[in-house]
Amino acid sequence: MVVRRKIVHLLKIVLAGMIHFQKCLPAQSLDVMRNFIIFTILFSTLILISGCIFSQKNDCSSFKTGKFELIDEQHSLHYLVERDDFIQTETNVKTGQISSFKIKWLNKCEYQLEMISGSNQAMEFYKGKKLIVNIVETYPDGYKFSTQLEGDERIRYQTLRRVNK
Repeated sequence: MVVRRKIVHLLKIVLAGMIHFQKCLPAQSLDVMRNFIIFTILFSTLILISGCIFSQKNDCSSFKTGKFELIDEQHSLHYLVERDDFIQTETNVKTGQISSFKIKWLNKCEYQLEMISGSNQAMEFYKGKKLIVNIVETYPDGYKFSTQLEGDERIRYQTLRRVNK
């Protein structure tokens, strides 16, 4: 619908340019026509590019299973993440600590994690809480996501990169 409106707008500009072109003197006609053609080409290119950029949708289906890596230098985190249809296992590369979560997909790009096992400290922290994960942006080799712990207002953003397909 947006693209259709842009095309109609472009046609109106083209028609207005033709009317203006017909009113010009012959000596001015070539300059006006050249400028008009350049403007039309640039404007058309912008419409096509914006249509491509804004029409991209996240394809989250390829990230439902697999092996991933999470590196968060700001918080000194480095995890290897393995996910199948039901379980997500996270291994802290520095400590070797392993945490397991039950995964439930809420829609194409949103899932929730519920801790099954991990350190005593982690189990106490996550006890009875669910972590909601939204895939915000996808890339060929991974995705950017936001996480929010149930009952907590804070939202964190991180990126997972695919290790092996």
